[in-house]
Amino acid sequence: SMLPHAIPGIGFAFALLIAGIMTAKWFPWVPFYNTVWIIIAGNVLNRLSYATRITNAALIQVHQELEDAALICGARKWVAMLRVMMPLIRPSLVFAGLWTALLVFREVSMALLLIGPKNKVLATQLWILWRQGDLSQASALSIVLIFITGLLILVVQRATGKIGEPRSLPQLGGGG
Repeated sequence: SMLPHAIPGIGFAFALLIAGIMTAKWFPWVPFYNTVWIIIAGNVLNRLSYATRITNAALIQVHQELEDAALICGARKWVAMLRVMMPLIRPSLVFAGLWTALLVFREVSMALLLIGPKNKVLATQLWILWRQGDLSQASALSIVLIFITGLLILVVQRATGKIGEPRSLPQLGGGG
């Protein structure tokens, strides 16, 4: 999961481009080359290390005794994970998703290498408009990109609740 720190994103994009060409040649029924899935795969691989570091930091802060207490009270392992651990690490997971999404929005080099006629994303379309000299449409598209980013941040803030507001933990037992 730490490999993206050693290999730049353009290296991942080149490797995925070669893999996509090979897939299109040997397995033409697999929809990977010239689709948005190749760009998604490149961004997931490139940003995996950020999400891993954030998740590791969140899991280190939660002590094992909380899960053990749930197991002693009769909860199964997956119930303890879902009802004890997940509420505690959910803000970190949401932040990891938001952080990687914001990094992907500004990533253009990988998408430019993997672009095809069917898989243009906002960053590549903005680049194409700017290179063609159509600055008014590029400016309008950049405002749309800023609006989408702001909307994404507001949705995440609404979903996670207000900062500093105390949260109650869910009850494990069947009642009092």
